[in-house]
Amino acid sequence: MKRGLSLQLAGLALAIAMIPAAMADARIWPEDAIVGRWLIASRDAVIDIYPARDGGGEYHGSIAWLLDKAYKAEDGPERAGKPLLDDRNPDPALRSRPLIGLPMLTGLKFDGRDHWRDGRVYSSNDGRTYTVQVSLADTEHLKLRGYFGIPLLGLTSVWTRVQTLPNP
Repeated sequence: MKRGLSLQLAGLALAIAMIPAAMADARIWPEDAIVGRWLIASRDAVIDIYPARDGGGEYHGSIAWLLDKAYKAEDGPERAGKPLLDDRNPDPALRSRPLIGLPMLTGLKFDGRDHWRDGRVYSSNDGRTYTVQVSLADTEHLKLRGYFGIPLLGLTSVWTRVQTLPNP
């Protein structure tokens, strides 16, 4: 019995000793820490994240750069060389929008500590909109988790901060 109690006390002491180290890893970011240009994980687009113009505390993001900006010859002679469009949008009225400048992130709200939540991310690849939360791994890497329903049912993508847009 004494030995079991001794092991429990030792374990508790070790856990208490680790608290300062765990707290050191938890960062409190400034609200605008996600503002800037981010190269997405696939490295074929840069998203510009900015505060909402109305000053309501939300953050949005739009496509600032694409590796492939125009349709190729295999897309047909009527499209070849023309700017890529949001042609997978479920709303036919929006399918003629150019991808560059297209809003991708909307409604992100800072939680006061380390996450931007309650946002939506639009995927021009499949025309779907997902719930999204964002956090920073460090000042140069953003983690975006898009999901349906609960975050557990989603995917995380790591984006890298860029200062300038890549060359074509």
